[in-house]
Amino acid sequence: MEWNRTYGGMSEDQAQISKCVVQTSDGGYALAGYTESFGAGWADFWLVKTDSAGNEEWNQTYGGSNDDLAYSVIETSDWGYAIAGRTESFGAGARDFCLVKVEGLYPKRTARLDMRARAHHRFHLL
Repeated sequence: MEWNRTYGGMSEDQAQISKCVVQTSDGGYALAGYTESFGAGWADFWLVKTDSAGNEEWNQTYGGSNDDLAYSVIETSDWGYAIAGRTESFGAGARDFCLVKVEGLYPKRTARLDMRARAHHRFHLL
């Protein structure tokens, strides 16, 4: 093993799906999941950016007062990130698809949440 790192707080913090980590153009990694340790609600999208050795560079949460779970992340052409998951905080019903676009090299404190359709299953960005 080259290295092993853990990320999280005192509550449940998870990255659940195979598409929850991508290697970034700077050689580091972006991890998407959810956190119950940090953020605004019960569970929030959680984006963690590391360097090539897995050392955390920054992290950011996105979400509302209910469960918001991130399942997939990609790096975008502007060196930002797109995170896909489900939300119970926003949208038309109990669970909706959610897409968060994080701009530039460092995430801003706010991100626009786009709800596209009712979700009952997990999905991945390709």
